[in-house]
Parts: sequence; structure tokens; C-alpha cells
Amino acid sequence: MRRPATTLLLALSTLALVAGVSLAAPAGAQGCSGDLVSASMSATSATGPTWSVTDACVDARDYFTGEVEGHQFAIGISTVTYDDGHVGRLAFLSVRVDAAQAVTVVGMEDPATSQLHFAGTVRQAAIGTTGATVSGDGIAFPPLEAATVRLDFTDSAAPWPDWATTTTTPDGSGSTVPTTTAPPSTTTPAVTTTVPSTSSLPSVPGMDLSTTTLVPGA
Repeated sequence: MRRPATTLLLALSTLALVAGVSLAAPAGAQGCSGDLVSASMSATSATGPTWSVTDACVDARDYFTGEVEGHQFAIGISTVTYDDGHVGRLAFLSVRVDAAQAVTVVGMEDPATSQLHFAGTVRQAAIGTTGATVSGDGIAFPPLEAATVRLDFTDSAAPWPDWATTTTTPDGSGSTVPTTTAPPSTTTPAVTTTVPSTSSLPSVPGMDLSTTTLVPGA
């Protein structure tokens, strides 16, 4: 793979950032030197060219492929021009779980709300070093409803994008891989189990408490 990942968690965590990230604008499909992506979703609340992107050309570091412990994946987010002319985000994650199953989630920006609307499918997907392709019935959310999902992504080799990692080291093949940092060690302060006695009162200068009696539960 052109960008081997150290953990699948990095890929999943990256997708969790899509709601607040805005990236490079599309450059046009003709003569595209970056990644080329087409995608669409169709549901009761998401139909027509507002929910379709055809041959959007984006920076080669906006979408990428990888492999973790035998699980191939394609993931990314970019700003693209939709078929109805509006500009918005397009995000996706496609992961091959095993030889017979893949999970794909596509997020498209609703121009009316500027929020990402997602649709996912477990239909068979072709995922590899050069991109990912999937098409089939699935579920859209929100709201929860039946949907169809389509993704056709052609990958161009590039290093890990800035939004995926801030520290990289050469892997010897001309690309870069993210470095992992061990979590800081933590210590828990000692907690005493000694409970102060309530059978007597402390002495207070100037006050005679010798006749005071404590009643348990009072």
C-alpha cells in the first residue's frame, strides 16, 4: 500500500473529524493530477443532483488508501462541486472487514443545513492501492431511512495528509507514515480510608464542651 497505517483506529478517528474540517477546493476532472471521485446517495430525504458528485478532482492528499492487519481501507474528506453546482464537503470511509464483507459510509453535505448527511452499506466493495468502488442498498442517517450508496474513487499516490497526522517519518519508500506516541503515564494519588471519630468533640479554646454528648445518627 502506498500509505501503510499503524492502526485502523487512526482511519476511523480521522472520519470522526469530518464534521468540522474544510479542505482543498476541486480543480476539475479534466487533466486531474490528484484524486478523482464520484459518489451519490439516494433516499427519501436525499435525491437528485444535490446528492451526487461526478468526477470531482481533489488534492491527492485529501483521500487515501491503506491497509492494517490485512484490512484494506479508503478514507478521506474534501470540498467538491456537486452536480447541482453547490460546493460542499464529501467524506467517505470504506473498510474491507474480510474476504466477503466490506463496510462503506459516505457523507455528503446538505446545502440547506451545511451538515453532513451519511449513508452506509455493507455491499461488496473493491478496495485497493488505486482506489475504491462500491454500489448498493444501505441505510441513510439522519434520519434513519433506506438508501442507495455509490462510490467510485481513483487514488493518486501522495504522503499522509496534514489533517491525518502532524508528525511523520520516512518509511524508506518515498512516502511517509504517521508516528505513534505512547500515552503519558498517570499516577493515582493515595486515598486514605481513615474516617474521623465522631464519639468526641475537639477541644476549642475558651469553650467547655465536656458536658456535650454526641448521639449517633443525630
